Amino acid sequence: MKVLFVHHGEVIGGAPVSLLNMILELKKNPDISMKVLCVKETMKDFFQEKANIDVGDIHYPCNILGKVIIGWGNLFNRQTFLMALMEITRIRSSIKIQCKQLKKENPDIIHLNSSILFTTAIAARRLHIPIVWHVREILQGGRFNFRRIFAGWLIKRFADKVIAISPSEANSLGKDTYHNIEVVYNFVDFSKFDSSLYDPLKEKSKLGIKADERLIIGLGGVSWRKGTLELIEAMEFTQINVRLIIAGSDMPRAYPISIVRELRVFMEDLLVKSGLKKFRRCEYNYRVLNALNKLKKNKVVFTGPLDDVRYLIATCDLLTSTHTFPHSSRPIFEAWAMKKPVIAFKMPGIIENIDNGIDGVLVKNTTGEALGEAINVIINNSMLLKKMGKDGYKKSYKRFRSEVNILKVLNIYKELTHHT
Repeated sequence: MKVLFVHHGEVIGGAPVSLLNMILELKKNPDISMKVLCVKETMKDFFQEKANIDVGDIHYPCNILGKVIIGWGNLFNRQTFLMALMEITRIRSSIKIQCKQLKKENPDIIHLNSSILFTTAIAARRLHIPIVWHVREILQGGRFNFRRIFAGWLIKRFADKVIAISPSEANSLGKDTYHNIEVVYNFVDFSKFDSSLYDPLKEKSKLGIKADERLIIGLGGVSWRKGTLELIEAMEFTQINVRLIIAGSDMPRAYPISIVRELRVFMEDLLVKSGLKKFRRCEYNYRVLNALNKLKKNKVVFTGPLDDVRYLIATCDLLTSTHTFPHSSRPIFEAWAMKKPVIAFKMPGIIENIDNGIDGVLVKNTTGEALGEAINVIINNSMLLKKMGKDGYKKSYKRFRSEVNILKVLNIYKELTHHT
């Protein structure tokens, strides 16, 4: 059985890491051959190096349009609107080119690793190749909920099987009218995420963290969706012995003071406070730097891009997942696998995993102050942190273990190809 994976992204995040873990588990099955087609060159190197798997290119010039359709792109942004219009003119030629590429590969199954790969799905359907569509994003409605309804219908209509990584993703697709949606959780290899392989005191020393300091980590770099600003603002309200490490990107570059920039920030703050706008997005890096400047030196450390965050998770006292946008966060169950507690904003995709006060803490208000106060309640309570970590481990082992979830994927493949 030949499985052809298609991946659209260009950064190393939850989607490619989850796909990598799936590939590594599938490689244990001698009856399956695999190849990954990537839109971006950097991801070819990632999969080839980490999984030692065949890789190739896929023609996909419709990333912006795909994001608009699933509600992750702002259609009322002029630049996004114009780029989406331009991509619409390329749809026909894109499908034609992809048909040739997929026909040449001749797979038994096409496995799409993102919700936005619409033209690839159309091309595969024209060639009568079974499609597994992996939905890793919670579809957003847009105005009048039209985009979510349309995207959900399109995915269910073209896919032979839809894999949702949690009930939230499945529910965002709408009613399962085609009876082809199955929840398969992202999974973790417990043999690799093993805290006993690391010495926290030694790792803290390497990071410049004192033994008596409490370490909090945030993964994913600087992003408004991941609540980096709120996380940094929370440090203003935490106790003096708390340090924060942000992994995934470098500290934002310095910006010159600008009246226009300050005015834009001020106006957006007014819109957010009045409820006319949900998120603080404009001049985001500038906002992050302003928040950092209010803190003591070295209260927050940026690691830059990292391929492996296991040593950070093993060393931390608490992992944060401060998404301000509905999302199923992979680091949560990676932290649990290493018996570490988590704290997160109360968001769809998060609340179905964390039992508040049992294996983590859910913060209702998505503000730095609320997050900082919640951190203070638990950060110096070693017994509570340890208990939460252990309870998280039990849940993670039962729900997110690779051996359990890879069987679900294999059964889907067998069902679609009628292999016994």
